Amino acid sequence: MAAREYECSTLGGTMATGNELESDLRQQVEIAVRSGYGTESEVLARLEDLVRREFGKAPAAERLLSYARDLLDAQLKEEARWTEPTTNDAISWAFEELYEQGITAAQNVGGTLSEAWARVIDAVRGDYVPARGATFFLEQDVAQGVLGAGLMLSFGALSDEGARDDDDEASLVIAREVFEALERHGVAVEWDGSVRSRIRILPFPWRNRRWSTLPSRASSMGDEPSSLAEEPSHRQILEQLVRDEGVAWDAATAALEAFICSEARERCGERRHLEAKYNPELGRVEVFQCIKVVEARAAGAEGENQRTLAGLRRLGMEVEAGDELVFQLFYLEKDADEALLQDAQWGALLDLKTHGHSIEGLTPHSLREGALEHLPKRTRAE
Repeated sequence: MAAREYECSTLGGTMATGNELESDLRQQVEIAVRSGYGTESEVLARLEDLVRREFGKAPAAERLLSYARDLLDAQLKEEARWTEPTTNDAISWAFEELYEQGITAAQNVGGTLSEAWARVIDAVRGDYVPARGATFFLEQDVAQGVLGAGLMLSFGALSDEGARDDDDEASLVIAREVFEALERHGVAVEWDGSVRSRIRILPFPWRNRRWSTLPSRASSMGDEPSSLAEEPSHRQILEQLVRDEGVAWDAATAALEAFICSEARERCGERRHLEAKYNPELGRVEVFQCIKVVEARAAGAEGENQRTLAGLRRLGMEVEAGDELVFQLFYLEKDADEALLQDAQWGALLDLKTHGHSIEGLTPHSLREGALEHLPKRTRAE
């Protein structure tokens, strides 16, 4: 008799054969991929940890991981066809609107209700904007949604200190606002009006974006949908990070700034003193080079970020030794006119030409992935 490929395992309180366990994990792989939450690398890392715990290096593990990679490729192609707003888009728009109204709205948060509330409260306390209530759906709710059973939303009021408020009437006010916001965005919902019952989003085709950018919210309100190919504002990327990864706005902003700064430094020179700063009025990250005014330039990297007092005064600049000059660097293709003017005025001083040399590849996907790589591990959702 041939040796079995793997041993039996316990599944749902009963002994499951290897084939049954592989079938169950195969469904978990499908849910993780189709959910749209997490980057490709994060999804594959979590799935590898899961299947290795069960199968080690057995062929079943390799089959499941290969299946996950194939599904991700297929999902990417499928998502490219979502040119119209999806129900998941409408849910995200409703959640954005609720956030603006003082209700923290989170997706795919926590494995249990108590864990989810703890994460939501931590996020509220770390945010700049106080919240008077919260709504969210759990990781297990996502699994049901992916499988076509709809979503269940929890809700509740929050105190001024960011803790849960036991006032039932206050929680009912939050629930009604959540219900009405979803309805405004065309999401089919039902709720019996009880504070003890969760709001239910009726079954819908699950299409949650992992790679493409969320279309304009106006498209859910009867206007023409925006093109997914349109360049997104960095604000949209930040809103996605806050919504999908459960991090505070300032942490997401710092991560996106760090990523864009690293890309600019790679293009302009690793030894340049560059800084990136998010401009909320423009909804994007701007990049600057800092130049120190000195009597005599130092050797090496330090000198690359210095200019002499005498040289700058010959250019008609009223400066003193020790001053720091800040110049904006235009790195987006749409800023070509500003880049041309910058090069003409300050290109020689900076020893840098930016016109015609915009940073390529800053797609919504690359911006999100790059920001995620620069998030401190402790700020990221588990």
